[in-house]
Amino acid sequence: VGIRPNTEFLQDTGLEMVKGTLVTDEHCLTNDENIYAVGDCAMVHNAITGPPAWSPMGSTANIAGRLTARRINGEDVSYRGVLGTAVCHLPNMNAGRTGLTEAQAKEAGFDPVTVISVTDDKAHYYPGSAPFITKMIADKDSQRLLGIQVLGKGAVDKMVDIAVTAIMLKAKLADLADMD
Repeated sequence: VGIRPNTEFLQDTGLEMVKGTLVTDEHCLTNDENIYAVGDCAMVHNAITGPPAWSPMGSTANIAGRLTARRINGEDVSYRGVLGTAVCHLPNMNAGRTGLTEAQAKEAGFDPVTVISVTDDKAHYYPGSAPFITKMIADKDSQRLLGIQVLGKGAVDKMVDIAVTAIMLKAKLADLADMD
């Protein structure tokens, strides 16, 4: 079970690889200035911490592919990186996450603080509302949001999408406290 990059045919080409994935820069260029790589065969980088990351997700491939096409067409654009965003449907439950977990934040040198809360997925008086369990991770010193994990029967993707926006804009907890 799992995904492996299909790059065996590139083994002796001189292209830099890590565990079968092509190493790329912020422009999706390999170590050969004439070769771009995107998708499951390419490394990207973590948008929060910066190091290379493998993100074999369709969303990563689409974003990197569109940016690469724009770059080939002369635009000066670069890929800001991935957050590891994922949403899945489980039996009678949905789960979503983005950004760093508490352990990843510690490993990256942050001083993480977390909060776990149970909230309604929509206004409590609205038909069909159900609880969400949400864990938010922030850096104690900067108060910057670093990650979120959400579990519940409702649309967890909405919470995750809001967190993606906040993290990519380097929002602090105070920036999120009174959002409508």
